[in-house]
Amino acid sequence: MKCATLVRWLDKGPLLLFGDDGVTVSGTKGFCMARTNACVTRGTYYFELKLLGAIEAYHVRVGWGTKKADINAPVGFDEHSYGYRDIGGETMHKSKRSGPYGDSFGTSLPY
Repeated sequence: MKCATLVRWLDKGPLLLFGDDGVTVSGTKGFCMARTNACVTRGTYYFELKLLGAIEAYHVRVGWGTKKADINAPVGFDEHSYGYRDIGGETMHKSKRSGPYGDSFGTSLPY
């Protein structure tokens, strides 16, 4: 299934800003998350993202979460979300690191 995924501007942490295009999200203070209009129920899915103009001192997590996940916390903070960290390629769930899962990612890494 291929669809245009948009960030839900009413379903985001207060520290995030949206671009006019509906898909760009930025933030400079603290951790919080934003949800999209894409729903996953079961099966195998993937998503792609592009990190634009980040400053090396900032960190990024991407992942999956339910409607119950706390948008004022990073993805992977509670039992309602799973996150993937830029540092060390670790997964997060209930604020616990799983150890390395995959590659590190971010705008400050050489590709």
